[in-house]
Amino acid sequence: MQHFSQNRVQSEISSRTLVLFDSLEKAVASLLNFFDSLVNSNQISIRGVIIGEESLFQDRIFGRIVKKAKYFPSVKKYYLREVSSLLGLTHDFIVIDLRQKFDPNKLILLSETVLGGGIIILIGEKYDLWIKTVNKHRFIHSKRSNLLKRFLQGIKASTNCITAVNEEKDLYPHYNPISMTKILSEELLKIPVSVSQYNLILSLAKEFGEKSNSSKISVVVADRGRGKSAATGLAIAYTLINFKSQKYRVTITAQTVSQTQSVFLFLSLGLEKNDQEFHIQKSGDQIVGIYLTKGSKIEYRNPEEISKDIKTDILIVDEAAAFPQEKLTEFLFSKNKKILISTIHGYEGTGRSFQHKILNMIKKRPRFKHQVYTLTNPIRYAEGDSIEELLKNTFLLQVEKPSIEIDEFNNLNNNAKLLTLDEPSELFSERNFKLLREVMGLLIYSHYRNQPNDLLLIADSYRHFLAYLTGSIQDRHNSILLACQLAKEGALPDNTVSKIDEGQFIEGDLIPAIGIRYFSPDFAKLKGLRIVRIATHPELKNKGLGRMAIERILKQYNTLDWIGVSFGATVKLLKFWKKFGFKIIHIRPIKSPETSEWNIVLVKSLSDQAQVHIEQTSRDFFFQFIHLLKQSLFELKPELVLLIMQSCVSIPDYQVRITQSGNYRLKKYNAGYLNFLLAVDVLQELAIAYFVTPLDIKLSSSQEMLLISRILQGRTWGQTLGKTGLKWKEANGLLIKAIKKISGAI
Repeated sequence: MQHFSQNRVQSEISSRTLVLFDSLEKAVASLLNFFDSLVNSNQISIRGVIIGEESLFQDRIFGRIVKKAKYFPSVKKYYLREVSSLLGLTHDFIVIDLRQKFDPNKLILLSETVLGGGIIILIGEKYDLWIKTVNKHRFIHSKRSNLLKRFLQGIKASTNCITAVNEEKDLYPHYNPISMTKILSEELLKIPVSVSQYNLILSLAKEFGEKSNSSKISVVVADRGRGKSAATGLAIAYTLINFKSQKYRVTITAQTVSQTQSVFLFLSLGLEKNDQEFHIQKSGDQIVGIYLTKGSKIEYRNPEEISKDIKTDILIVDEAAAFPQEKLTEFLFSKNKKILISTIHGYEGTGRSFQHKILNMIKKRPRFKHQVYTLTNPIRYAEGDSIEELLKNTFLLQVEKPSIEIDEFNNLNNNAKLLTLDEPSELFSERNFKLLREVMGLLIYSHYRNQPNDLLLIADSYRHFLAYLTGSIQDRHNSILLACQLAKEGALPDNTVSKIDEGQFIEGDLIPAIGIRYFSPDFAKLKGLRIVRIATHPELKNKGLGRMAIERILKQYNTLDWIGVSFGATVKLLKFWKKFGFKIIHIRPIKSPETSEWNIVLVKSLSDQAQVHIEQTSRDFFFQFIHLLKQSLFELKPELVLLIMQSCVSIPDYQVRITQSGNYRLKKYNAGYLNFLLAVDVLQELAIAYFVTPLDIKLSSSQEMLLISRILQGRTWGQTLGKTGLKWKEANGLLIKAIKKISGAI
């Protein structure tokens, strides 16, 4: 692994300053004075953003700031919902209104855009009022503000943080903007870059230019704000400019096209600065393609369009940690050079699971020639910046999995206990903090999609809490083996049920909300528990700890009506939950934009009342699911379709509906005298009966896949054979035999 860091005189780079106001009026007065000082010193080119809800910009007092900001061409206003568009930009100052919404995701993302010597200005309320009213839109049942309290305590203890308690502050003396050249001390392609970026660009360009190692994998990892995507874009530009005799096909993918914009922007900047002729293709305001007149092309492709047979010379996967392992594995087996770019810490908090799951998989396969590059230095502010450290410590952005010695466990099955951290006000206490870090470390290490707002949910929602499986190690202490995030759901009052029924989004109560919308509002009256996340220590995988934890949860919470779970559907996960008798009641008919998976909900009844609801709902779901297979679920893998149907309740009294003419056509089809398409309505009825009704027959796995792919999903023979690997004659014969078996049993 290559670590790219740079040596520079840290004292030359000014620290950033964070100023928190507890009064809008005092914040406005201080900002007006700050703007006047900038005008007097001829600094109207300052880059800044003002972030808030619509109500902030409509406020009469704050309107003075909006009016004054018009004198500065590079000072813009954004609504809080728009902050993702600021990713990758650089600012000299930011103003964030936190009075109504305290959103760690957005706070961290925005603060990382501020240059060394810049100012982060936060607008809050008087302490007693603020902790009672913040985030009321989100946690309607809660009056806690534990994470905000922790943040405020961190501000008081941190250097370069100022709390303005009912007073104005002269901001200008704290504004000491640096020149980017103090950080970006090198130049490549006529563009300033950091030393670490410089080394990475040359290393990647060398790999791109080599004709050998056509399947080599380059992995670029870093904390957010280290310039990894920008360096990758410049590396492509450097390659295109210095290896002119070759025509390159480069494919860039990510969960969303917006995540690829840094790569595209710096690629186009590198080409433009070096007089290369090219044109840009856009979709809306997003770059989706760059085409050089000499023939090379760089294009964005949706992840679902990419298979192992993709024809491209270089495949770039940005924010790779956000992809499910199954999809990343598919990328890895494609026959081209690959770059996987991933954040280790930052507002996504995704990269630890990426390091463990994906890098370990790459290292274990000798056929995967790979090189890991790590960028360690920020590109906007000094290493060890006090504001970055404040955010990391407050929101646990650098927690690690707990250390453990596998061979030291004795009598694990007898000693393991399920304990809870269910009092949010005690989460950050001295007694619990080490435990909290270890539990969060396991959750972050094992899941590919984490964010600081997860901690907000655990700390401030009265329904969410943490649990962990612990076992003794030679009588020395307890060690965390597995961590869970759980949520109490249900028992909703009538007014909340009405709001959900009318389409209003309310934080939490995911499973009762599905009950209200899709089958019965009465289900919301029952008490349940949702298993939000479960994470086994990576050194203790496949030792039965997951099974042990679920058994203890079912026993410990057996006085409830139901226990449920929701996750992105995979064969492995469905098999796990099916073993415990969980029944599927819902599938989201479109893929999750974050994970490219279909989210499903499964529930296990613990009371007779819940049993009635869940059996009826699961029964109705089966037929709804069958209809969706030829529509939005057409791409669902047949293996997954089979498991989903098996996770529904069986329907012994299902009546097969075949008319007299249908029976006649069925006989003709079985005899080989009738085309498949002319009998498909009858065949679908038989396929449904096989999967929903207990029949005294057993088909082969290939026959079941053919029933699903060819009949229930309506795939063409070409699409079906591609999934099964069978030849048409063999597949057609197997399908006819399956239909004969089913019709004979019925």
